[in-house]
Amino acid sequence: RNVLWFFAPGYSDFNQNSIDFVNDLTGMKMEKIRLNDYAVQTEAGNFNIRKREESKLEWVLMPLDGDKEWGTFTENNQPALASRIMKDHTSWFCSIPVTSSEVFRFILSNCGVHIYNQSDDAFVEGSGIIMVHTKEGGNRTIRLRNDIEVELDAKPSETIMIDSETGDILRRG
Repeated sequence: RNVLWFFAPGYSDFNQNSIDFVNDLTGMKMEKIRLNDYAVQTEAGNFNIRKREESKLEWVLMPLDGDKEWGTFTENNQPALASRIMKDHTSWFCSIPVTSSEVFRFILSNCGVHIYNQSDDAFVEGSGIIMVHTKEGGNRTIRLRNDIEVELDAKPSETIMIDSETGDILRRG
């Protein structure tokens, strides 16, 4: 089991604000830092949140003692995305929300989630069926859990029903 946390989970108990709450929740020790640019680099790509004058974001939390560092702040090369193996789960913490689908797929893949393809299609699986919905359409290669690859030429905004074992197309629309 994996749990993914962003920014400052549990920072407030509605009576007080404390980094200790975040430390307890995530299982990692955090440090509050201020940066000029909230951008993160990973092997899967970079992502950021824009710091605007009207933004109230003055600081972020940096994970200090993760078992594995997956991403760093571009400004200072300090950890921004880390994971820690706990007794009954792996805790993941990212200092800012992930705004890149490539990076999100990278994290999920490292959590053991099956990735059907590298596009931004929506997938739902259950009862022996996979439903894939494409926004833009185009050629797709869908890799099933059993490593069968299904080639599709999808239309924009099309939903396709696939047999999750054989890869047979059951319905399109």
